Amino acid sequence: MHDIDYWTNIIKQTDGIDIISIKETESNIEIWNDWINCDKEYAKSDKEAIEAGACKHLNFISVVLRRK
Repeated sequence: MHDIDYWTNIIKQTDGIDIISIKETESNIEIWNDWINCDKEYAKSDKEAIEAGACKHLNFISVVLRRK
């Protein structure tokens, strides 16, 4: 799991793109709830951690890029 600085540094090393925006999403809990309630196998294994409060340590990062 990585933060915005990590992803910004990775993306900046990629030729031919500009970062339009990179930010933490505001709907973290809603996104996690959607994820753990879907029928994906990986989501089932995350459900227990999310229900135990892992959301306070996790986030989703939104990245918008433009090809040069």
